[in-house]
Amino acid sequence: MTLKTVLKIVTGLIITQILISCGGEKDSQTTTQTATTEITKTLSAGERAVSRWNALIEKNWATAYAYESPNYRKNYTQREFMNSFGQAVTWVAIKHLTTTPINPTLVDIQLELQFNYDMGGNLMKVPSNITERWQLINKEWWHIKK
Repeated sequence: MTLKTVLKIVTGLIITQILISCGGEKDSQTTTQTATTEITKTLSAGERAVSRWNALIEKNWATAYAYESPNYRKNYTQREFMNSFGQAVTWVAIKHLTTTPINPTLVDIQLELQFNYDMGGNLMKVPSNITERWQLINKEWWHIKK
């Protein structure tokens, strides 16, 4: 577990404690349960985003394709998915930055992607911040193509 993940959990717990101390007993329990559920959903969406990118970095197309939404997989084959990526860059590392909830079943995941770019024999290592949309479907987070 990364330091950033631990800090997010601790921050969530502190916010939960503040909410408990400010509200009535019944409202506090509901707020605590909601906050805990949202923290769990957010972390699992971020973990799935990083796992998907690790599969892409390793060129494990079958695993990366499995993170695509059921609707995407219904409409596009694994080969079409694989062919949607270019050959000019080589991905080398991924890091989860933040998760922004849009609603209880939709989040945006901000990631930092490190990649190598071949500029006529000169290899440049380039960081790039990207945002992906993930949706909760049947209790599982799925990558949504924009």
